[in-house]
Amino acid sequence: MTDLAAAFARHGIDHLSPSSLNMWAAEPALWLLERRLGHRSAASPIMVRGRAVEHGVHVGLTKPSAEIAECQAAALTEFDREMALDPDPRREHERSQLPGYVAGAIAELRQYGVPTGYQTRVEIALDDVMVPVIGFLDWRFDQHGLIVDL
Repeated sequence: MTDLAAAFARHGIDHLSPSSLNMWAAEPALWLLERRLGHRSAASPIMVRGRAVEHGVHVGLTKPSAEIAECQAAALTEFDREMALDPDPRREHERSQLPGYVAGAIAELRQYGVPTGYQTRVEIALDDVMVPVIGFLDWRFDQHGLIVDL
């Protein structure tokens, strides 16, 4: 076993993710605090906005008859659920952005029809890295050869 493989095994790391690699590249100390020591920081309103937009867009893509207002309401409900007790001053600004993001994404993506896949797992092996990198694609539209990661 190589030193790198032993280090991964010693720390219980059986895979990496694109987000963990990005965090390591930007802030190795934060990666250590969150990924190895378990001191996770709260999700920011910006992160929650992204998840809420994805939820609203998914409603609109998988239910083509849904009105845009229904999809926007689903996104707002998701955002409010996650941010209910968060005092972050950016919360209301990020919430106000949701309807426009949902409407714009649905307007663009509905032309491709109903997705053939959602949150499809992707695993790749990199040379000299002893564990796989695992990520997820938001939507696949196989009939168009299109992958969308919102």
